[in-house]
Amino acid sequence: MRKLRSKLLVITLIITALPLLIFGVVLFESQRSEMEAQLEGSLFSLSNNLSLTMESVLSERMNDLDMMTMNPVLQDENAAPSDIRNELEQMVEAENLYMGIVYIDTNGDIVTSTRDEVIGKNVSDRIWYQKAREGNPTLEEAFIDPILKQPIIPLAGPVENDAGNVMAVISPSINENALWEVLWQRLNKMGEHERFSGQAFVVNNEGEYIAYPNSGYVLEESFLEEQGIKENSIEELIAGQEDQLIEHGNDVSVVTPVENVGSLANEWYVGYTVPKSGFYANLRQLVYSYLFVFSIVLIITVFAVFKLSKYIVHPVERLAEATSRFAIGKKVFPLQTNAYEEVDVLTNTFNHMSEQLEERERGHRQSTMILETTDNGVIAVSRDFMNITTFNAMCEKLFGLDRKEALGHSVQQVMKKSEDFRMFAREIEEHRLNDSQLEMKEIEVPINGKNRTFLVNMTILPPLDAQESSEGIVLIFNDITEKKDMENELVRSEKLKMVGQLSAGFAHEIRNPLTTIKGFVQLFRQSAKKEKDIQHYDLVLNEIDRMNSIVEDLLGLARPTSSGDEHGIQVNSLLEELLELYSQQAVKNKTFIYTNFDELPEIIGDRKKLSQVFVNLIKNGLEAMPEGGVLRVETSMHWTGEPYFEVKIKDTGSGMSEEQLQKIGNPFYTTKSNGTGLGLMTVFQIVEDFKGTLEVDSAPGSGTEFNVRLPAQLAGETMSSDSQNAN
Repeated sequence: MRKLRSKLLVITLIITALPLLIFGVVLFESQRSEMEAQLEGSLFSLSNNLSLTMESVLSERMNDLDMMTMNPVLQDENAAPSDIRNELEQMVEAENLYMGIVYIDTNGDIVTSTRDEVIGKNVSDRIWYQKAREGNPTLEEAFIDPILKQPIIPLAGPVENDAGNVMAVISPSINENALWEVLWQRLNKMGEHERFSGQAFVVNNEGEYIAYPNSGYVLEESFLEEQGIKENSIEELIAGQEDQLIEHGNDVSVVTPVENVGSLANEWYVGYTVPKSGFYANLRQLVYSYLFVFSIVLIITVFAVFKLSKYIVHPVERLAEATSRFAIGKKVFPLQTNAYEEVDVLTNTFNHMSEQLEERERGHRQSTMILETTDNGVIAVSRDFMNITTFNAMCEKLFGLDRKEALGHSVQQVMKKSEDFRMFAREIEEHRLNDSQLEMKEIEVPINGKNRTFLVNMTILPPLDAQESSEGIVLIFNDITEKKDMENELVRSEKLKMVGQLSAGFAHEIRNPLTTIKGFVQLFRQSAKKEKDIQHYDLVLNEIDRMNSIVEDLLGLARPTSSGDEHGIQVNSLLEELLELYSQQAVKNKTFIYTNFDELPEIIGDRKKLSQVFVNLIKNGLEAMPEGGVLRVETSMHWTGEPYFEVKIKDTGSGMSEEQLQKIGNPFYTTKSNGTGLGLMTVFQIVEDFKGTLEVDSAPGSGTEFNVRLPAQLAGETMSSDSQNAN
């Protein structure tokens, strides 16, 4: 017996320990490679974030420069130098990155500045001045100013008079110390910087420092020379190894180019240097920790194998295995009773118990599956303490709560955890559902900021057994919001069609009399001799033209959605043309038009109808901002599923109330004194006929956004289809 047990122990140890050792080595190598890749990725991510920060800072400065050149005081040829200086000082106070700003006349003389020591100096030989004098805003290379005796990064932009001629040049200078402070603040927000505790810097292509913690290094020291790197430029250094670390001496560095902003002749780079000892410290710690853990696991495994080989016998092992399989829900067949008496009794008892539990578990799984897969939300509550006893998957999804946060807790406690659940419970209480039985009722509740409609039913559950005296309450509710929306949309669509048909018939009846009236009024005007009579006739003609415009809108409601004249359309180009038509109105209203166009493919469609949609929305946006504002027009293309393009038109007007949003698109509903209430109705109809959607988002004081989504019939696909049909 001992000999067999010893053999079993040795064989078991070999079978167990050897695979465990191999598995441990393979796992360690995998972990080591993964950690190295993670460390390198973190370092590159940190450098890329710093590069993006630098690009953002330089782009913002170029935007500041454009705003400075359009300052009305600077554009005033008669402005006094003191007034100009006051404006310059306010600009410097508004942005701490600037060391100072100079105002230079067309001869290159500094007329005024925020720093007295440069006033009167001539800078006509400076490249940045010459570029700005020619009308080109510029951002130039850093240099040590011979007047200020310190490094500066100059910007320069032309100041033009009303005739569009350059009358002066304004040149702000960026303080390299302040530029470094921006990088330092960004570093402190990054978790990777706390891990590596390295050093960030900005250099040009020759390796000269542009921004560095020690300001004495700027334009005086070279990163390449300091680190003993043989390459002559940063571009040569990173050529062919953009995604690799640069190892030099005891340090590891990563360098990322900064996107060229302005007119820099020499490319900038953001770098980050880490000591090798700090970079690989985590890897060494992993090696030691892994060896220690693996040793402990190996010792425990050896001990466990010894104990199992000594005490576990086959019948008990078989019974334990069957029990384990049954516990995780696997099918267990009846065990044979061919061991000694004690184990046979235990086996018979297990077989009988497993049959009863399996039958009960089957019924429970079926009930649970129905409860979890139903589209209805189900909540059960004990009536005595109002504790939640059932909270299915639909409830989790709807209220954003894990069932662990709800089960066993009172309704009041769960209301504090979820605002959506609180609003739902309050609405139930207001409708007194807890005082009714088997009552179906529709309620409307704001969920995730959007009103949703539910059909709710409440039932009183009897006690499960005689020992349980309290009753339970089960609440079953179904989200019928989409059904309601579809019903409302169907009603609105039918209303639009009915109004279109009625309006078209009415328009046809009054069109001919209007034409006759207009003709006679024009004859009367030609024969009128008094100026006052001519004015009256002009007023009548204008009103007749306005009535004709209304008639055209009415006829448009009943016309087919497409004239059959479908061609390739560049949506971005179409929008640019329409915005150009309204550019003068925007300038007159002091409205700024901002565009952000995604790259869209050429699509096939009715250009006239599409123009009608965009014209109505752009016109409404401009008219909503009579005192000025911003009109944003954005496009985007989506390729997931059926391809479609999206056009967003947003204004910063007064916005609309919830009541106005409910009525928008209804026939003849308008908030404008001279409106017909047919424009947006036509837009809704065209979008619907194109099988698209139109969403409106607005609130009082927050402006209005129209989101048009239309399916994109690509020109290439259409041509291919036509070719196949021809073949």
